[in-house]
Amino acid sequence: MWFTIPFFLIILLIFAVVIFVIVWAIVKSAREKRNNEAAGHSATAARVFGKREEMRGGGETRIRTTYYLTFELEGGERKEFEVPSELYGLTAEGDTGTLRFMGTKFEGFDRHRNL
Repeated sequence: MWFTIPFFLIILLIFAVVIFVIVWAIVKSAREKRNNEAAGHSATAARVFGKREEMRGGGETRIRTTYYLTFELEGGERKEFEVPSELYGLTAEGDTGTLRFMGTKFEGFDRHRNL
């Protein structure tokens, strides 16, 4: 009987940590969404400065690839956004166009054709 109380305390602690992590993730997501909406929609001339991809998973789990583009804005500021794979594949470093975003959320990139 002496092991019952510590066992339940450990289970309760694990349960509390899991609940805390879930609540923290929800609050963080809601805060980011609120900040993005407060920032409003922006559209500015930009140049694709860099491309990168990140792979997660493997082994027993499915590999997930996330694609990122770094844009250099008119004033020299650089911003990196997660982008859809289709846009990543059709975009090259040095491409210029109009970047549309809302805070930290990518909305689109309209390339200008250089003939």
